[in-house]
Amino acid sequence: MKDEQKVKKILKQKNVKDEIIGKTIFFIDELEKEVLKSDKTLESCPSDIVEKFIEQKLLIKSNEDKNDIEQIIIAFARYFIFIKNNEVAIKLLTYLSANEVMPNLKERIYEVLGQKIGDKVLYGISFPESFSPVEKYPEVTAKIVQSLEKNIGKEKAKEVLTCNVHKIPTSAFSKEREYFLEAKSLQDWLDGFHNRKIEEISKHSKDKTLWFEQEITEEVVEFVKNKPEILGAIIEDGYLYATKIPYNPAKYISAKTDFEKRKYACHCPVAASSLKENQNGVSPLWCYCSAGFEKLLFDTVFGCDVKVEVVESVLAGDLRCRFKIEIPEIIKTRFNI
Repeated sequence: MKDEQKVKKILKQKNVKDEIIGKTIFFIDELEKEVLKSDKTLESCPSDIVEKFIEQKLLIKSNEDKNDIEQIIIAFARYFIFIKNNEVAIKLLTYLSANEVMPNLKERIYEVLGQKIGDKVLYGISFPESFSPVEKYPEVTAKIVQSLEKNIGKEKAKEVLTCNVHKIPTSAFSKEREYFLEAKSLQDWLDGFHNRKIEEISKHSKDKTLWFEQEITEEVVEFVKNKPEILGAIIEDGYLYATKIPYNPAKYISAKTDFEKRKYACHCPVAASSLKENQNGVSPLWCYCSAGFEKLLFDTVFGCDVKVEVVESVLAGDLRCRFKIEIPEIIKTRFNI
């Protein structure tokens, strides 16, 4: 394996256990043998080859427990980032993202609805095996949304879905809370927040490193700079409006058709692959899950509960995902809005 000692060092710096490092090196060696048969290298191999290997060698034939498999896939992703095969790294990260969504959503359904109604909502719905390819999720996602709406109504379904499904800690936004408390106005904080995000992604553009699961180019930085409601929000008609940064922003910017823009905009690992050129895929009601992320940010920064509404969604046929956030009365009073 190329640069084995460097890879071990990187993984150790990430506090990966020696046992997981050893297993990762072993599986990468095995993968390299498979890749070489196709006259390719690990640096150039497409994600489908890696997916097939993981499914056959790691998920089916190995006796690894689920926690170890997760740690190995994370280590795999870091390896592919190291060798600059971002296509594979991003695909592996979507495995992990999709893998956590369904168990957390199931927990949320029972938490809000209770055992009896939760059982009714989930009756007859089979969940994909752990670490399944993302293409296996849209069907079950659609069934869950349909069942929620049928059994508890659209508004209650929105409440269930508007949640922190990835269980991001509020500490992720604690610094922004501090900036907010020091701000002279709501616009002052919004301007600062957007500028700080631009600085953040600019560093990744300069270093040519992934920002979460996204490749950031100079064009992407300029795109965000010119759209303050992306990685930020604008005040309009007494509300805040925020637009999600496209999942693949570089390809979104260069897309030639509306369908391509919708495909590259969607972040959701359990719904994106359902998008087809002549149909919308999973119900747009599902996008209240994404609204949950916006709610987490503003709940934390404002220090109080906020209401969020999905006003545009690629699952509804729009070219972007846009959210309307109610400014709480306590914030209006503080800033004389």
